[in-house]
Amino acid sequence: MHWTHWIGAHGASWLGLGLDAHQLDSGQAVLRAAIVYLGGLILIRFGTKRLLGRSTAFDLIVSVIVGSLLSRAVNGGAPLLPTLAATAALVALHWGIGFLSHEVAAFDRLFNGTVTPLIVDGRPDHRAMRFAAVSHRDIAEAARLSVGTGDLDELAEVNLERNGRFSIRRRDVPRVLEVKVEEGVQTIRLQVG
Repeated sequence: MHWTHWIGAHGASWLGLGLDAHQLDSGQAVLRAAIVYLGGLILIRFGTKRLLGRSTAFDLIVSVIVGSLLSRAVNGGAPLLPTLAATAALVALHWGIGFLSHEVAAFDRLFNGTVTPLIVDGRPDHRAMRFAAVSHRDIAEAARLSVGTGDLDELAEVNLERNGRFSIRRRDVPRVLEVKVEEGVQTIRLQVG
């Protein structure tokens, strides 16, 4: 008997191929998990780095679907090899749409969205905030976390980026330092910020 026939015959039983999900034993589930992990890792590795970063809704939806597909292959809810093939097709589609988005600005806007300015030159754009469903409290929280202040009057610019995160720039506020120099001091070192 040739080794490929032996693996084919025994592999079907080791992997629980053809069994319903409730018929898989622990060993078969573990082996399937390992195969799905390695297969998924290879597929994602040949996909785009963006898929791992989940930078936009475009990337997030693919990540969710890939996770759902691969989990069904592990627990026997879906056939192993067709599920890996479907995952490969999805990763290829994601790569293709990413390529189109890179080449055609309209595709980029359609699939990845655009930046939404919420505060421009220190002035809140209430219409943009309402459209983006972002409150002053949301911006204040993000500002506290990223630039150390929740006071919107101290912010020069706030954008809601395509990935749903805020980018924030504080106003340039001149700092006045009073320095008292004692007689005989030859060097003063000031470190601001």
